[in-house]
Amino acid sequence: SDLEVWLDADLEPHLRTSDKAEAELDPTNQLRWERLQALCARQNRFQAVRFERAMKTQRRWAFTEWHDSVFSHPLLGLLGQRIIWGTYDGDNALVATWRVDESNEIIDAQDEAFAPPVNSRVGIAHPIEMAPEDIKAWTEVLSDFEIIQPFEQITKPVSEATGEAIEALFAELDQKETTLGAIQEMCYANDWHDQRNRKRDYPVNRLERDLQDRKGETKFSVFIAFRPGFSSGRADVQEMSATASLSYGGVAKKRKNHDWGVVDPVELAELHHELSVLMTQVTKTS
Repeated sequence: SDLEVWLDADLEPHLRTSDKAEAELDPTNQLRWERLQALCARQNRFQAVRFERAMKTQRRWAFTEWHDSVFSHPLLGLLGQRIIWGTYDGDNALVATWRVDESNEIIDAQDEAFAPPVNSRVGIAHPIEMAPEDIKAWTEVLSDFEIIQPFEQITKPVSEATGEAIEALFAELDQKETTLGAIQEMCYANDWHDQRNRKRDYPVNRLERDLQDRKGETKFSVFIAFRPGFSSGRADVQEMSATASLSYGGVAKKRKNHDWGVVDPVELAELHHELSVLMTQVTKTS
């Protein structure tokens, strides 16, 4: 027989009828139930990563597109209830923040109804864009309603960064040692990529990251090099634990006219955070 279930905001399934308690399920339905639990948990992790990436890369939706593809989606809509959303103007500046409550109503931090303009652009608000008082207000809302966000958003430890601070981090990482696993994790968890002209059979020993302005136009790239490299794709356990020596990174191709000031503040904050995390995983000086 069919199982009647409902999903909570964590995408965790629950049996709808009390007479179908998990302990009372027959072997066939018990297997189906366990598979459903595993599928929901996997989707929760996968979609949370997608949403986090959307925040980092400043993904924007037209409001009508967001309403149809996120708000009205049976899974993404639930996950989206644990996220703080924002409306943005034509210059990609944050105008207002809001959330979707458990009744599918759009409300602001004061628990008042909020109606984003139908012609507005929607994105996941990044803490670097938000005023301190707004972060404080949303922190209190999340605490009051016991909402656990699917990824670090309001509580993400980021701050405004300058080009000088980033160059100082690159210099500090120079000649330090860490694991290939830490380097590869930085690559896959963020927007780093291997050099585009690398021959397929050559190991990856340099990662690059493009930096964009507020309009999404790439201005220049930064890099970090290391020895030995790792093979393309996910490394195995032994390779992940291998020690790698970092070489000095910085602006790719040493562009003479690179201007940190034109880079979007979110991009700078994320890059500084990524390098800072890597710095905590340095094992020793080579």
